[in-house]
Amino acid sequence: MNRFNGSKAIFYASLIFYAMITILPFIWAFSAFFKPLEEILIGGLSFIPKQATLDNYNQFFIEQPSFVR
Repeated sequence: MNRFNGSKAIFYASLIFYAMITILPFIWAFSAFFKPLEEILIGGLSFIPKQATLDNYNQFFIEQPSFVR
């Protein structure tokens, strides 16, 4: 039977840490899509918008359709 040694634990912990660091900007960008501009400009690292809005969706896909192309 294989034993789970300390080097494997450090390896898997570092992989989990790297995955969290890598995924964090995508999660923040997705949450920023639903924030009003004022809340984005305030800064900080809040993932849940205080007041969700679809104004950014409207601006991104409707008012600037050439950006998607």
